[in-house]
Amino acid sequence: MGRTSLTKSAVIRLADNAATSQAAIVEEVERRMIREALARSGGIQTRGVELLGISERGLRYKLNKYGLCIRIPILDNVAPDL
Repeated sequence: MGRTSLTKSAVIRLADNAATSQAAIVEEVERRMIREALARSGGIQTRGVELLGISERGLRYKLNKYGLCIRIPILDNVAPDL
């Protein structure tokens, strides 16, 4: 069988692509975990960070990094306190 020879630049490109792919996978997993934790916590950051095991500052950083926002559910039939 013949042996395939790769140039140094080809090896570097392959390594860069693999690293980029791994980083993209990690980012997608983080996004999904944040969304799930905030959904389970009703949008309450304090509860969300407890589920995620990160600090509130860390959550705010990741929300900003990934362009995510917190949606707070609207409660129907709730009269305001007067």
